[in-house]
Amino acid sequence: RTFNGIDLAELSDPRLETLDLSATPKNRASVMLVLNFLRLGALGRLRVLDLSNADLMPSCHPHPRTPELFGVGHLCNACATHHSLAVDLNLACQVCDNDACGAAWRSGDVVEDLARALHAVPLLEYLGLANTCFTTMDGPVASRPFKRLGAALSRLARLAAVDLSGHAWSGPKLTRWCAESISAAADAYRVDDDDDHDNLKEQTYWRSQRALRQEPHDLDSDQDADGHDDRRDHERAYSRTCLPLALGWSALAKGLARCPALDRVRVTAQVDLDVAALARWADDRPAAALVHAHAFAFEPKTPLSSPPAARRADAHLDLAALVLFIHIIRLSPRVDAMPKRLCFDFSKIAPTCEARAQTAVASILDCLDELVVEDRSLRLDLAKLRAGEQTVLAVPEAAKGNGILVAAAVRQATALERLDAHGVDFGASTEDVVDAAEHCPTLRSLNGVARDALHSETSLDFSGRAIADAGALLLAKSLSPTLLRLDLSNCALTPTGVAAVVAALPNAALESLDLSRNHVGDAGAARLATYLRTNRSLTRLALRGVLLPYSTSAALENLGLALEANAALVELDMIDTVVPEKLAASLTRTFLEKQPVCPMNLASKLAFLATLRRIDLTLDPDALRTIFAFLRQRRLLRIGMRRVALADMFADVSVNARDLLDRMDSGQLNVRLPDDLREINRAMLNLTERDNLAITDAYELLMQDLHPAQHHVHHHLADDTDDDTDDDTDDDDDDDDDDDDITEP
Repeated sequence: RTFNGIDLAELSDPRLETLDLSATPKNRASVMLVLNFLRLGALGRLRVLDLSNADLMPSCHPHPRTPELFGVGHLCNACATHHSLAVDLNLACQVCDNDACGAAWRSGDVVEDLARALHAVPLLEYLGLANTCFTTMDGPVASRPFKRLGAALSRLARLAAVDLSGHAWSGPKLTRWCAESISAAADAYRVDDDDDHDNLKEQTYWRSQRALRQEPHDLDSDQDADGHDDRRDHERAYSRTCLPLALGWSALAKGLARCPALDRVRVTAQVDLDVAALARWADDRPAAALVHAHAFAFEPKTPLSSPPAARRADAHLDLAALVLFIHIIRLSPRVDAMPKRLCFDFSKIAPTCEARAQTAVASILDCLDELVVEDRSLRLDLAKLRAGEQTVLAVPEAAKGNGILVAAAVRQATALERLDAHGVDFGASTEDVVDAAEHCPTLRSLNGVARDALHSETSLDFSGRAIADAGALLLAKSLSPTLLRLDLSNCALTPTGVAAVVAALPNAALESLDLSRNHVGDAGAARLATYLRTNRSLTRLALRGVLLPYSTSAALENLGLALEANAALVELDMIDTVVPEKLAASLTRTFLEKQPVCPMNLASKLAFLATLRRIDLTLDPDALRTIFAFLRQRRLLRIGMRRVALADMFADVSVNARDLLDRMDSGQLNVRLPDDLREINRAMLNLTERDNLAITDAYELLMQDLHPAQHHVHHHLADDTDDDTDDDTDDDDDDDDDDDDITEP
């Protein structure tokens, strides 16, 4: 009569119109039983079906296939044992269906069973699928059952409301478990096969890794209820790769969009998408009116069967709701005419999802006349761009990161001559913008950088013009091999732009390079070091007010070695740049003691000898040596700010400890912020006692403002010694108050 609390007599009643199983969670067997009743047509009059809180996890669930059975993907428990990994990967699963990977694949997919069952309930008006374990769906196999579910939903002529909340459809909580780090770590710590203690050492390593993941209770107070902490994902034995959008969601959203009677969809616990309001808006207003996408997002305070609550000011569309909204305006039979002018707000979308959100919006640009990104002050008049009425596209600096949309707009332009995005950092989509600019036949310049007129230039000055990375990447593709002077000071370059330009510099002609007031970073410093090792023509390098890498980074170390080894460099200007004391001392010793002068370069010597031969003048070797010695140039080094790097004060610590000290030194980890202090404490769990003592001493220096890294140290000494002492005393008093709320290392 009953099965796991389900009344079988009720399921056999053909007059049943409401089936609500959301009160108590149902396991997979119970769900399969209900779906079989539905598929057999026993409940043809059903109008309300609520399977919320049931186990509907698809067979291809959070992790991909195992290597033995399917060739790629995750290491399950049996596979981990096969590879001698002493770790239980079932700990990685939030929801376990008690089914081995092979058994889950041999059994039918419960999502596909749901799709087949919905064909037998044509009168369905409400479907509740909240919190049904539709978790990280990634890959073509995982999207297949949701494509079939979407197709089944699109055939329900009376379906008006669907509840899909309680799932991580999009980031930042959407993650995929993967085991790449396990294999790498196991290989790194595995000893020879003939070692009898191999397994013991491996188990010891994994136990230590588990200990690192077990944190004190007082350090977990700021974590979410599910215990997720993506910031330290790389420290785990198994890792979670952040995904912007579940691949299965796109397939499901297309089916939902085609539902002929759909009124509301509860995408998450924070967002209801009002399809009925969008349909009414399309009927009442002309297609040329501006449509604000977030105007149709409501806070889910009321049941889906009742009218929506008034929209609050902070209601927004996350990535999943945004994708559904786009599919609705394109595919829904309820929306007669697609709006021609759309306005989006990306301010509430997680950073990991921004690129995917722009890609979704870019897919409909060919159908729009105008696109407005409200929070970025970006306005694209697509109709004028396509008609050739707009020749200049100006992108405001607030529109940084919107490179995908800008590139898509440039590709639609027919008469665009100039793209001005001065100082705009497009981030990872910078190359996309440059590629679109290169393939635009009418475009002449990008951020003031001409496309074709630079191949013959011997001197280029872009100082203060903020060409940004987009202009730098275009410039790198058109530099002349005979270029002598290049000034890129104050051009809003990031390490990507600096590295791109330096990689394209001519190696035999360039004499002067100015990169002042840009962010050099690791990538720029590494590329500059490579260039200086082989270059013998550069005589002047300006690095005024640049941001260098950390003092312990390999890039800065290589840059210092390259500057010391380059004997042709006459002038090095690093005024207003904070230079680590160790690097400053090394450069000072090289420029003032080891090699205080630069000999006449080979090209000048050959030119001088050729001139002597042309005028038929012969000089003996001693005279030539005298002349060449006279023409030597005294080297000039300008360093305005020197500081002792925090890591250099504790030279006997490990590499990991030096890296932690560098992050504290640069301010990336602020010792006065509780969250950063917790991260320091976690990192100290994996360090030696000597390292921990050094970290503790460094913490005390930073808290007392005694470390020179907290202020600039100039060559001259301050005269107001007494005032400095008083300031330190005041700081100590303030620090004592702060220490009550912060757990010290």
